[in-house]
Amino acid sequence: MHRDATPLNIMMRTQQEAVLIDFGIAKGINPKTSTQTDMAGNKSFAPYEQVGKGSRQKTVDVYSLAASLYYAVTGECATASLGRKLSNDKLIPPKQLNPSISDRTNKAILKGMALEPEKRPQSIQKWLNLLSVPVSANQVSHDAFKKSSRHQQQATTITTPTPITRKKFLKWAGLGGGSLVTVLVAREIFKPSPIPPTIYKPETIPIPVDKSKTIPIPVDKPKTIPISVAKPKETPPTEGELWTVEFETVTVDARGEVVKREPNKQAQFFKEDLGNGVSLDMVSIPGGKFLMGTEDKEIERLVQKTNWDGFNREKPQHEVTVQPFFMGKYPVTQAQWRAIASREDLKVKRELNPNFKNSQDSDSRPVERVSWYDAVEFCQRLSKQTGREYRLPSEAQWEYACRALTKTPFHFGETITDKLANYNASSTYASEPEGEYRGQTTPVGIFPPNAFGLYDTHGNVWEWCADAWHDNYKGAPNDGTAWVEEDNDNRYRILRGGSWLNIPDDCRCAFRINNYIWRDDIFLNVGIRVVCVAARTT
Repeated sequence: MHRDATPLNIMMRTQQEAVLIDFGIAKGINPKTSTQTDMAGNKSFAPYEQVGKGSRQKTVDVYSLAASLYYAVTGECATASLGRKLSNDKLIPPKQLNPSISDRTNKAILKGMALEPEKRPQSIQKWLNLLSVPVSANQVSHDAFKKSSRHQQQATTITTPTPITRKKFLKWAGLGGGSLVTVLVAREIFKPSPIPPTIYKPETIPIPVDKSKTIPIPVDKPKTIPISVAKPKETPPTEGELWTVEFETVTVDARGEVVKREPNKQAQFFKEDLGNGVSLDMVSIPGGKFLMGTEDKEIERLVQKTNWDGFNREKPQHEVTVQPFFMGKYPVTQAQWRAIASREDLKVKRELNPNFKNSQDSDSRPVERVSWYDAVEFCQRLSKQTGREYRLPSEAQWEYACRALTKTPFHFGETITDKLANYNASSTYASEPEGEYRGQTTPVGIFPPNAFGLYDTHGNVWEWCADAWHDNYKGAPNDGTAWVEEDNDNRYRILRGGSWLNIPDDCRCAFRINNYIWRDDIFLNVGIRVVCVAARTT
């Protein structure tokens, strides 16, 4: 098991000799050593169980080597395993990209890149047997690089080709594990030949836009205009009371068309002053009972639709009683995060400096790249400043607040559209038309709220919950509290709500991930929403 045969550790001494440099081998011997080798060098070449640092099995090497061969014979990186696992992204068969490769090679690559480790060959030798290639003489023909009609066509009609040299291959491949076999494959790919093989990496030319029909829109602004709803009206509190807000909600049918409007919904909230003109609105969520999870019939439909059995984690559906609490009206924004993160006097255990993506409206966008530990630190600092108990929501609190007394897959109704939320609307859930995939976060609060007065519970950014991960709801508490056993320091925590990157299936009220997301993981589409269980009323 190598786990660190990355491009940085592979050097071509000559055109015939590849050398593996084990700078990262100490990490494999002493897991307590803190080095970058814990993470896969390039997630396109690493299985999802390694991306989260949760596996040291031999099948990690099998996946990495198969993904490297995928790149070698197609000139393109395979779909990242994490996207395949969390977003049901599809892996394009290599033969579809390069018809000249054999069925045997195509099958071996797909088998080696099986999403679940138990479905892959359980050793490098067994995987090589699928290719009929002995370990001592790995041979990967370079003819595929010359005969790919797809890449030849792209080079002449669609794309501007850029030659890929051995050096560029090693820089881009990010092998993430493959041991000596990786070096042998690389050596055979790049051995001298009468006509040196050339790989082309397509650089897509933007599709022309008819500017006479389109009003230019800044890159960092959302393009789609949300469904129009009445502007919320806030009423300041009298002494001893909460603020009141009046707002409008909408309900859509399976086609995404509005079938109901409720303009006189009301919610109460209080404003937490974070300093420098920044405040945090905390909405009062009434207590009640609800059915948590998804009914068996709907799970069966989703499994059949997507050919993915991960939806079984949403059962058994069970009744939960939730006590009243307060929840952030929006995901925590970058302005709110900065207000607390900059206060060194509030520090509890860790620094808070996520790498924000700056834009002209970044203050109103949700904070992202937040680990679970960062989220907990934020809550602890907020509690320290205010004297009230802030924390992450329990999974039951989150789903109850998201549903807002509805029973449909989304609080909007039977589906969602790009006018109702920020997600990957190029995929559809029901009968709604395809919509815009924005590819980034949007400012909070621009889409219609749910019946509790909460915004952006579907899409935009994933939101951390307090619970430890469990594969299903068997044995789950029914009182709305977080499911955390005192004797089980589970490294995995739960994310809810979907994000701008995810398809609608993943943005449903009941969808939950994932037993491969660690508490210290940082992703570009993960944020935070806070709850308060001991709030003031003035």
